[in-house]
Amino acid sequence: MKKETYKRMLMSLFAVGCLFGFSAGISAFTVSHGGEEIRIREHAIRVESDSVRFDITFDISQVKVTTSSAFILVPVLRTHKKTLDLPAVIVAGHNRSVFDMREDYLTPQGEKRSVYAYIRYTRNPKERPDSVRYRVSIPYASWMMHAELALKQLAKDCCTETQLALDALNEDINLNANGFSSDIHHPFACSGYEAYRSMLCFLPPEVTETRLPQRSATLYIDYEVGISKVDPGYGHNRRELQKADSLLRPLLDRNQVTVRALYITGYASPDGKYADNEELAKKRTLRFRDYLQENYRLPPAIDLYTMWVAEDWDGTVAALEASAKPYTHDALAVIRRYGVFEGREKQLMDLKGGEIYRQMLDDIFPRLRRIEMTVEYEITKSAGNEAGIVDLLYTDPTALSLSEIFSVARFYRPGSEQYREVYEIAAIYHPDNVVANVNAAAAVLLMGDIQTGRYYLEKVENDPRAYINLGVLCMMEGKPAAAGSYFRKALAVNPRLARYNLEKLKQWR
Repeated sequence: MKKETYKRMLMSLFAVGCLFGFSAGISAFTVSHGGEEIRIREHAIRVESDSVRFDITFDISQVKVTTSSAFILVPVLRTHKKTLDLPAVIVAGHNRSVFDMREDYLTPQGEKRSVYAYIRYTRNPKERPDSVRYRVSIPYASWMMHAELALKQLAKDCCTETQLALDALNEDINLNANGFSSDIHHPFACSGYEAYRSMLCFLPPEVTETRLPQRSATLYIDYEVGISKVDPGYGHNRRELQKADSLLRPLLDRNQVTVRALYITGYASPDGKYADNEELAKKRTLRFRDYLQENYRLPPAIDLYTMWVAEDWDGTVAALEASAKPYTHDALAVIRRYGVFEGREKQLMDLKGGEIYRQMLDDIFPRLRRIEMTVEYEITKSAGNEAGIVDLLYTDPTALSLSEIFSVARFYRPGSEQYREVYEIAAIYHPDNVVANVNAAAAVLLMGDIQTGRYYLEKVENDPRAYINLGVLCMMEGKPAAAGSYFRKALAVNPRLARYNLEKLKQWR
């Protein structure tokens, strides 16, 4: 890059860096440097509909570049842990713009720079815009609330791109002040959303086993006599094989999910000779494994386990107990008295002249001939996979643990529809889980939905972990005595928050 061009760019960039500020009460800036004047006007930085919206005007009328160079401004949000580049504003010379078009065509989609405005510079000021109205919207995440706004300044010539500076423009954009407002109106002395947010309790997910999550399905495959191969067109097989498809497809087709193991167990009913049943169960299990490998192209890395049960007596007992048939008591008595190799089946066949056995052939045994398959999988938890977990939440939430569902909430503003939705999905798919219901109640109460909050809390009202939110619910309903009772009971499980809420209750009274 020529020395004069580089110097001119540095002067322009220095001017931009000096004037791009967001101090309260100041919205426009003018700086003259080296005869070049640049103005930047901040119209708004706010949160709307769970997005951070930037509305800024860049006056670029005094920016000059050569035909082979470009001047690039990239606003940046950053904290000590996270950095996010916003779409760029680029002013480029004629030759540089041609090179950039070719480069853009050859660059993979995921590696392209996000560009808001690309201005082709010409010497005639009437042929180029004087300013760029920068209106950018990005999804809100909680880390952005007090992020720093910086400006990355880059120079690009024919061969290289050089970062000239990264200046801090605003140490705290303070979205809480600029963009958050509460639409919740309750009789509580403090104003709506912010008051209740500090009082409500969100519980961490319970510690569970470290084993990988699993999903299972049971298939009742129909076979022609003497045949072990799976025929999708025979009997009810299309319906049954759809169970396998519904189980495997969502896991195999997602990049963020890795299937680690597949367990296939084939069961035969007790009728017939034990050796014949064992051979039949084995063949059908192995043929079903072959069917899955042929139709789903299972990756070689998947651990594939096959097992078979020749005579499913445990299943027979469970089916008899669940059926409540007139013969259930007599049949169970025989099974419990005689062992498998002690004439158990013969005793059943002789019971009441064989009538009970004949009924079991119709009522019980057909449901024992089945294939059970279990998939063990893992969800990638890398920092770059957050979008994949969000996608799973809305397409296949059963593939996520409660902890993973809760992790999605950090992408949304507390008190928003999306924030509420995450916790309600957790409660829907974990209806008996105390943590899921307590957190769902907190999320809906943040929006002032008292009726739904009570629905979730009534399901777990006898659990001490729910007392904090039950107390807040009573406050929202105008019941201070009941609220105080719950907060005092909560002193044993959450003393800090309980004491804080009792002080708030005094202020309210």
